[in-house]
Amino acid sequence: MSENLRKCRICGCDDDHACKGGCSWVEFDLCSQCFDKLNSWKISIFKGIYSGHEKITVTVDPLVIADELESEDKAEGFVYGYVEGKNELSKNIKLKYEDDPIRGKFYTVFIVENIEDQYYYFFEEVES
Repeated sequence: MSENLRKCRICGCDDDHACKGGCSWVEFDLCSQCFDKLNSWKISIFKGIYSGHEKITVTVDPLVIADELESEDKAEGFVYGYVEGKNELSKNIKLKYEDDPIRGKFYTVFIVENIEDQYYYFFEEVES
């Protein structure tokens, strides 16, 4: 492999081995297919017990509730909009954002992610 051979930092394709279906260079180390994936955010929701350091014991399997959102801001807005709508519909239990989750506590968790990044949003169920 030559020193000047470009290689994608995400999928590893290079000048001699393109992605299936083809790709082109968007940045020196980022191919067009991975660029599209970087700009495609998805949101999953599940319930679990916080174990510390963003590790969670999952009690309900994750469910994808949104896919192909074009920015992190839109994905975050979707999470808070979803929670607001859920809180308006529920008479007894409300979801309250927890900025500093407590180890051993039960949460509804949203994961906002793309191919490179993953963010967790913890919500405690509280009686209204």
